[in-house]
Amino acid sequence: MKILLTGASGYVGARIYFDLKSYFHIIGTYFSNRLSQELIQLDITDKSQVKKVIGDIKPEVIVHVANSPSSQWCEANPGEAIKLNQTSTEYLLDVANKNNIKIVYVSTMGAIIPKDLYQKTKAASEKTVKLAQAGYLILRPSVGIGCSPNTTSDNFFNKLLDCIEHKEQAVFDTSLKLQPTHVAHISQVIQKSLEKDMWNLTIPISVSEMRSRYDIAKDLLEQFGVKVTPVNEHIPPFNSVEGVDNELKKLGLPSFSYEQVIERTISEIKNRSNFVI
Repeated sequence: MKILLTGASGYVGARIYFDLKSYFHIIGTYFSNRLSQELIQLDITDKSQVKKVIGDIKPEVIVHVANSPSSQWCEANPGEAIKLNQTSTEYLLDVANKNNIKIVYVSTMGAIIPKDLYQKTKAASEKTVKLAQAGYLILRPSVGIGCSPNTTSDNFFNKLLDCIEHKEQAVFDTSLKLQPTHVAHISQVIQKSLEKDMWNLTIPISVSEMRSRYDIAKDLLEQFGVKVTPVNEHIPPFNSVEGVDNELKKLGLPSFSYEQVIERTISEIKNRSNFVI
């Protein structure tokens, strides 16, 4: 099976590329940060480029990950955010429908009840992806943890790695509770779904347990001798999904407890030099 993966240089996209290249013929794209010479350049906001790259590669499946996941950037740059996170999905759908290509879209739990522009663009893209005539999968992870070939993106997990590298005391919020997602879990759900030929589904990918960023940081960083201090930032609640384990098991897809994710992540951090593409 030939797969085109957009955003293969981002934190989530790079891990998906790393995990899936052993199982499928996968071609990954980047925009400006070329993590590997294997990746090809694509500006997904350029409709003509999207058409040409897909026409040249002729994938059976497009896994669409390319976007800006920063709510702050989206709010500060609304026009660019809509073009990157929403209009580009419309470009991909148009070409996919003309070439009988299936789409796997990596969304966010925030799309369930969108509260900011980032979440609204993801919710809009979900509606677009559901128009895929050959078939679609919408995956809804939460805040990602776990090692990726991309260690420079400004996200929660890479900040944890920085704390470990520099042995710096860390301060994290206790107010916001969320259901973390192990990034390898996203790859596993994609792999199993493709192998089982499962389509036209929206699938949550996370643990069932609710934890704060402080809880996650403490459980990980203290294993590496980094002290973690709590702070209450009074952040409004994040979207949560009940019965994630049951839904994944009902579909015959892998599921993990919070404790399993922490154990796996600690092991990955100890062997983080292996995660390269």
